[in-house]
Amino acid sequence: MPLGRGSDAYSCNGMAALAIKYEVTPCPFCRQLTPPMSLKTQIRLGVFLMLGLLLGLGSYVVFTIRQLEFEAPAVQQANARLAQHAVYLF
Repeated sequence: MPLGRGSDAYSCNGMAALAIKYEVTPCPFCRQLTPPMSLKTQIRLGVFLMLGLLLGLGSYVVFTIRQLEFEAPAVQQANARLAQHAVYLF
């Protein structure tokens, strides 16, 4: 029996039998029983998630380094003034 959208396998009555055989879980949004994700789909989602995390972290690092480059001269001048002030005190 093919598992198309019009078949009994995707209706609530037909999924009760498939739930025992294929360990089908209910969908959190529509409360309908859905078939499990294939391994291929899980690997693709994992790869895309890792790529997204890598791009996000990389862009955060680039932004932080540019911000530090912009603030570095002011910090160096403040440190030089404090060093001169410390030499004057001692």
